[in-house]
Amino acid sequence: MNASVSVVCYKSKVLSNGKSPLMLRVTKDRKPKYVSLGIFASILKNTGVNIALISQALGHQDIKTTEIYLSKFDDKQMDEIMSNLL
Repeated sequence: MNASVSVVCYKSKVLSNGKSPLMLRVTKDRKPKYVSLGIFASILKNTGVNIALISQALGHQDIKTTEIYLSKFDDKQMDEIMSNLL
């Protein structure tokens, strides 16, 4: 399956407050915020972004928190969630 994902970047370095335009757009379907952040983190990881940068973007003080987000979603869950969001 070929999938194309466009990630819109904003000037805000931290997305975890849920008030950035990207997070408002992603959470408009009222999914819990951690799900949206987990999806965002997983997309970045799957496109090769370093975990330290993902952690910084999410505003995590400890990289272990980011690793927890990333461990919560397997590929099947990600496919299902992404199909519901798109």
